[in-house]
Amino acid sequence: MVLSVLPLALMLVGGVVGGGVGALGMVADVKIAETQLPTQVKVAAMLGVALAAGVVVLVVAGLLSDGPELSD
Repeated sequence: MVLSVLPLALMLVGGVVGGGVGALGMVADVKIAETQLPTQVKVAAMLGVALAAGVVVLVVAGLLSDGPELSD
């Protein structure tokens, strides 16, 4: 269950967006933890959720940022 809260660490880097995505990741991790899968599979799946949540935060941050303007 300790890995369930790992996605919440995104709050530290992603603020509100990170917290929202992290909360969704935590819900997914809790559901994974409640399954009858072998422990190794649960750990891999939960780490995958954390990684995917991190990627989502980076993509959303990139879309919301004022990136360099492309001009002629």
